[in-house]
Amino acid sequence: MFLISHLSRATVVGLAGSLIAGSASAGGVVSTTSFADLPGGVFLNVNQGSPTPTGPFGPFAFPTGAGAPVVATLVGTAMSCPENIGSFFDVLTVSNNPATDPGDGFGRAMLNDVDCPDQSITLDFSEPVRAVGVTFMHWSCGFLAQGNRTIIAFDGPGGAGAVVGTASTQGFAFSCFNTWLDFVGVISESANIRSMKILSDASWTAIDGLAISPGEAAQPCPGDANGDDIVDFNDLNIVVSAFNQTGSNLPGDLDGNGAVDFADLNLVVSNFNTSCEP
Repeated sequence: MFLISHLSRATVVGLAGSLIAGSASAGGVVSTTSFADLPGGVFLNVNQGSPTPTGPFGPFAFPTGAGAPVVATLVGTAMSCPENIGSFFDVLTVSNNPATDPGDGFGRAMLNDVDCPDQSITLDFSEPVRAVGVTFMHWSCGFLAQGNRTIIAFDGPGGAGAVVGTASTQGFAFSCFNTWLDFVGVISESANIRSMKILSDASWTAIDGLAISPGEAAQPCPGDANGDDIVDFNDLNIVVSAFNQTGSNLPGDLDGNGAVDFADLNLVVSNFNTSCEP
């Protein structure tokens, strides 16, 4: 009979450098152990980006519902064991709440040998995101689960730049063949996360899935023809100078219908002196 447990501890280090246990915030950065906390969160099982055991880890395309997907690409590894990130494994059927700990129990091995500590991988995002998260799949026997699984969010690519936030989860096993899915995430106040490093110093750790919160799409500024976030005489001059012209990508075609006409002029006049600065 298999004993399934789900015991974890989460910590976060924010920009201020303070350490806070549980789901908490520091320096405007929030850590969480629930996927449901990610605003507009998108989750992908690792087998959606790495369909075969011998295939590469990713890339992972997160649909955003607003244009091109956000793509997470593997850009770096620090592995002392050649088999790491090299195979899928489905240890046990895991009973989990997908709202808090999403995943399918079918993970990509990150660390599967007690003699291979301090493993890490680094993922870059094609555009800045507001939040990142990982569902870890733990499989343990006695002391093998005694270690940390950590994610570090950076504001630069390749795990460079300032640390936006750090969150860790640690499992505790009480008998062999314990297994559980465990989500941990970092949420920022703004879309400033460009890369994420995933680390583990525990044996029998796998990555079941990855999650992000996309950055908010830029809000349009009606009547702003030159993109300076204010509607003024500069915008009026652009529309008037191109008035009655037709074609594609016209600077005064504010409604995108292929013609600069009274509809575009009305957009400027009705929004005149409006500032759209965030």
